[in-house]
Amino acid sequence: MLRQKLGFDGLIVSDFNAIAQVPGCTTSSCPQAVNAGIDLFMVPTDWQQFITNTVAQVQNGQIPISRIDDAVTHILRVKLRAGLFEEPKPSQRAMAGDGTKLVERALARQAVQESLVLLKNNGNVLPLARNQRILVVGKSADSFSNQSGGWSLTWQGTDNSNADYATGDTILTGIKNTVGANQVTFSADGTGVNVASFGAVIAVIGETPYAEFMGDITATGTLEHARRFPEDLAALDRVRGQGVPVVTVLLSGRALYTNKELNRSDAFVAAWLPGTESGGIADVLFRNASGGINVDFSGKLSYSWPRAACQTPLNVGTPNLNPLFPFGFGLTYSDHQTLGTLDETSVNGGCGNGTPRTGPITGFGGKCVDVASAATANGTAIQLFDCNGTGAQQWMIAADGSIQALGKCLDVTAAGTTNGTVIQLFDCNGTGAQQWTASANGALVNPASGRCLDATGVSSANGTRLQIWDCTGGANQKWTLP
Repeated sequence: MLRQKLGFDGLIVSDFNAIAQVPGCTTSSCPQAVNAGIDLFMVPTDWQQFITNTVAQVQNGQIPISRIDDAVTHILRVKLRAGLFEEPKPSQRAMAGDGTKLVERALARQAVQESLVLLKNNGNVLPLARNQRILVVGKSADSFSNQSGGWSLTWQGTDNSNADYATGDTILTGIKNTVGANQVTFSADGTGVNVASFGAVIAVIGETPYAEFMGDITATGTLEHARRFPEDLAALDRVRGQGVPVVTVLLSGRALYTNKELNRSDAFVAAWLPGTESGGIADVLFRNASGGINVDFSGKLSYSWPRAACQTPLNVGTPNLNPLFPFGFGLTYSDHQTLGTLDETSVNGGCGNGTPRTGPITGFGGKCVDVASAATANGTAIQLFDCNGTGAQQWMIAADGSIQALGKCLDVTAAGTTNGTVIQLFDCNGTGAQQWTASANGALVNPASGRCLDATGVSSANGTRLQIWDCTGGANQKWTLP
């Protein structure tokens, strides 16, 4: 199809370790994929063994040498078209080794300014004057990690700290640079401050980093931001209704159900994932030194914004589409619109969940997730054990995102977020430590920590404790649910 019917003559690359998903293949050997027409193989850890095995497979006739010649032709053709052979090697080219030549901060800042979408501006509280005290709240105000999301320095982006970023400004820094550091007070959770003493509040809230399947909102979840990140709503509740305008900046990788947050805000900005040059947000939120508009909003929604927690799909052309904000929406400072109070209905359970499912959870080595000694005391260890059909191995995948056995919940001990935090049985309490999301690749993700349910030590021995660990896609993190 690709080569003959569509006439594609470029090169074909496999995805990260994806050949291991082909029946009979591993990351170090897959003649089926070579013969199917893949030219380049992304096998970052097993590439040497893959080469050795592929050479042997050519020699024993499993792979025709003509297929290797074909792959090399495709690769060289692309390189020739790109002019790679007409240039010196990369290390000898102009500006090689000069990291400053990779930085285009002004352009990145402009991209931030132009991507912001103004969804609400009641009473035209924006743009803000510079000559007033500003209270900044929210966990994301001073976080490069939350501003940048996944696929930034690291795969998931969850372990990045501000110190890992060589250049850039957080949103908080941008605000301080605009109005003066002595005019800005920061309280991540909105506590310990006299809100009435400020001229305006800027709340920077949003999702925490994720990439690929780790960000999936599956059948047990909804689009409601307050359900997944209740700390954001709590911060807004602490600062609203005190006679001071509240401007909310939402960082997210998608459109979300944010009616509760919108109702608590006088102005609301969808800032997406602005990255390291988030000082560009302050350029738009504040007036210039002369009191005029500094930079106006120009961003428009590239996707409709949901009116309800389970309103999907939201594609243009969907029958009876009735989003809160339609595709292409985005206010500017010349617009004068008032958004009324929105319905705040939440959904009990998940958008795709019907009757809760009960049964064993099987994992590494064909073993079952087991409550040690079938005990029901808080703190009881969760382990791998031979499947035996007892109640200690009967797990209910509940509509609220929890996983329950023996009347209690699968729980991350002390709501820990670090690698190696063990899993226990505990009274169900609805906290993030007991929320689990099944990803498309078989992992069970704890969104609060951004980590996966993991068999300690890549072991399948009876009694192996379960823990949370960085999601690797390994076999010891794959689970089959009832």
